[in-house]
Amino acid sequence: MTNILMSLFSEKEEWSSALEKYLAGKKVFILAFSFAAEYIHSSEEWIQAYGQPEGEYYTPMLKVLTSYGVGEEEISWGNYFEDSPRALQAKINEAEVLFLPGGAPDEFFDRLKEKNLIDAIQQFKGTILGFSAGAMVQIQDFHITEDDHYKEYGYHEGLDLLTDFDVEVHFEKDDSTMQASIQRCLKEKKKVVYGIGNAGAVIVEGDSILTLGEVEKYEQQSQ
Repeated sequence: MTNILMSLFSEKEEWSSALEKYLAGKKVFILAFSFAAEYIHSSEEWIQAYGQPEGEYYTPMLKVLTSYGVGEEEISWGNYFEDSPRALQAKINEAEVLFLPGGAPDEFFDRLKEKNLIDAIQQFKGTILGFSAGAMVQIQDFHITEDDHYKEYGYHEGLDLLTDFDVEVHFEKDDSTMQASIQRCLKEKKKVVYGIGNAGAVIVEGDSILTLGEVEKYEQQSQ
């Protein structure tokens, strides 16, 4: 398994061109389960957000993926409201790239668990690419920094794909709240936290970790 963690997933640029080798010509399955429940309540609203061809996120996502060499016919979407656990598991097994979008990471994980997809994801042999919530949920016991949606700092159960570090997404070095969250996470949970800017990525292949673009590495200080 290869894990790619980002804050935003945007069209290919020079800094992100290395991602193309993981995506070009591959069959991509998008698990569009990461929405906040306050915004999407039904299959009809899900289709308005993600459905082909006029969903709010459908065309932008298509544009980005095709910029990395993914064919439109190779992209499929998992519908939380309509697809059964068995159908979703089959789509995961058929895919070469599993795509985890942004949104609400705690709700995302809960829905994956509800659909009995945790084992299928943990056993996936291809590339898992996630941005924002989709990056966070790959982490074992990921932290969430206080913001407009989450009113307090906290830890949440994740997919347990990556255990040695945590991430701070949408990272801005001069943001004091983010800096405080990173230091708290280093003190309480992890030895390393990567601050991933909106033009940055962390790629994990086995024991190898590669950073692209705007990424800052913070390490636990020895006592």
